[in-house]
Parts: sequence; structure tokens; C-alpha cells
Amino acid sequence: MEITKEGAIGKIIFWQKITTVVLSLFVLALWGLVGYIIHNNLEYGDYDYIQSGLYLGFCVSMTYMVYLLYQSFSLLQSYQNNQEALDIEMAFNKQRLFWMMGPVLLISSIAVLLFSALFFSFSS
Repeated sequence: MEITKEGAIGKIIFWQKITTVVLSLFVLALWGLVGYIIHNNLEYGDYDYIQSGLYLGFCVSMTYMVYLLYQSFSLLQSYQNNQEALDIEMAFNKQRLFWMMGPVLLISSIAVLLFSALFFSFSS
């Protein structure tokens, strides 16, 4: 079975569709959870600006990651329809940004958690 360029791009589009839908559902649930946490903090008068800002920043960056993946997916579909070289170049640029943001978010989340754990352990 020979792998063609069209077949490979079709597989990429298929997997990006699935990934975009799954990540969109995850981000939607994440926004709901963050909204619930912020609502509870406001209700009990336990509002922490830094914590809420970090939650919102994480949600916004996750939403942007899903948007990058969606843009890449739509550019690949556009390339499949009209064979413009710029479309595939921009699609892979968006994918590169998507894959670069993941480790940055993971490392920054771990750093924030460690910093907050150290702060709370030394403050009490």
C-alpha cells in the first residue's frame, strides 16, 4: 500500500478533527470548573485575585491552543481543496505553535503549583 500526499493529509485532517472536538469539550468543562470556583470564592468572600487570574490565564491559553488546532485543521482542508502551498505552510506553523504551547503550559503550571505550595508552607 503506497502512501500518497493526499492520503497523509487526509489522515492528519481526520485526527485533528477528533483532537479538536475532544480538546474543545475539555476546555468547555475547564471553563465551567473555573467559573464554579470563582463563583464559590465570591460567594464565601474568600476571593483571591492571584488564584483567579492564574485560573483565567490557564483557561484562555488552553482556549487559544484549541483555536490554533482548529485553524490548522481548516487550513489543511483548504489545502486539500485548492492545493495552495501557503495553506499547508501556515497549517504546519499553527501545529508547531500548538505543540510548543503544551510543554510551556505544563512547565508553568508545575512551577506555579510548586511556588504556591512553598509560599503556603512558609507562611503558616
